[in-house]
Amino acid sequence: MILNFKIKNFTSIKDEVVLDLQASADKSLKDKAVLEAGGMAFLKAAAIYGPNASGKSNVLKAFAVFKKLILESLLRSVSKPELPNLFFKLSSETMDKPSFFEVEFLLDDKVHIYGFEINKQKICAEWLRQKKGKKNLFKRVGQEIKSNRNYFKEATATLKKQTAENVLFLTLLASNNGKLSQKIINFFRNINLVSGAHRGSTFDFSIRQFMEEDDLAQKIKNLIFIADFGVIDIKASKKMLAANDIKDIPDKFKQLLFAENKKVTGRQLKFYHEL
Repeated sequence: MILNFKIKNFTSIKDEVVLDLQASADKSLKDKAVLEAGGMAFLKAAAIYGPNASGKSNVLKAFAVFKKLILESLLRSVSKPELPNLFFKLSSETMDKPSFFEVEFLLDDKVHIYGFEINKQKICAEWLRQKKGKKNLFKRVGQEIKSNRNYFKEATATLKKQTAENVLFLTLLASNNGKLSQKIINFFRNINLVSGAHRGSTFDFSIRQFMEEDDLAQKIKNLIFIADFGVIDIKASKKMLAANDIKDIPDKFKQLLFAENKKVTGRQLKFYHEL
């Protein structure tokens, strides 16, 4: 469970912004809006309000970058592309400073804090802590990495030396069978990020739920039925199609997008209505 996510100096976000998912002491709607785990209370949902172009979607974009860097960090040691340091460009104070990302989360009944700072060339800083007892498991500043020998033995001297400047130490540890590091990597891998601003990802997510999660699909159907739109059933399907058989795409675009005899996955979400 994620307690909070912090971002600073990223796209339109200059100063630190915190998305807090911990429930307050308010008891109203507690049974519907709050989930309890590890002796703490979490919100089942949170909303970000603000006018157009105020940076709401950039909070989600920041988390997407955070997750992508964790899961793809080792690949960057080979191809060495620029890191996604999309710093705040409307201030001279932030142009030479790294972007900051940090997540506080519950794993195995312990609150962990993991984060890093990046510029376009390297990991400027990285850290992993456990909140109870204020245990620093490891702390990285540039290429200098210090770790807690008593509580975090997977951070060996050899692996510290092997860590490239554009690779996250956590990812390297996980790839070398570090038990806690692997758990943390899997924790973030299993988080689904679905943005309504990108129809493609939302549609793909919906299709997967209908085809793979029967219980959730039925709950969504029931919600649509209660809304009384005249819908009596919803069915999802997918099949391989020849590019030339795809409808609603002009032929000239098919030639640009698809090679001859290319096959693509066709997805459908059909709503059946009363006659």
